[in-house]
Amino acid sequence: MTTAPVPPDRVALVFGAASGIGEACAVALADRGHAAVIADPDTAGGRRVAARITEAGGRAHVVTTDITDESAVQAAVSDSLGQYLDENPADGRRAASLASPGIA
Repeated sequence: MTTAPVPPDRVALVFGAASGIGEACAVALADRGHAAVIADPDTAGGRRVAARITEAGGRAHVVTTDITDESAVQAAVSDSLGQYLDENPADGRRAASLASPGIA
């Protein structure tokens, strides 16, 4: 599979990214140049994933978020956009989101 180059101002907000499929997605997106926002209720796990990404030369930010709480999700989106897109004001086409919550 061939992937197109990603502009440096892309942000990926990944819900459920502290472990499992969400972690794999966040790492893969960061490897492709996205700033990865790790959104998960597991703050310690999110920090571990963020460290993994930054140690590999990527950009990552942790937002402790409960995906079942609408206001928490809105805050995560706002925080994520403020963290990265304020540096280079942009429209929403520069942001991506992915939900991979492990809710049983």
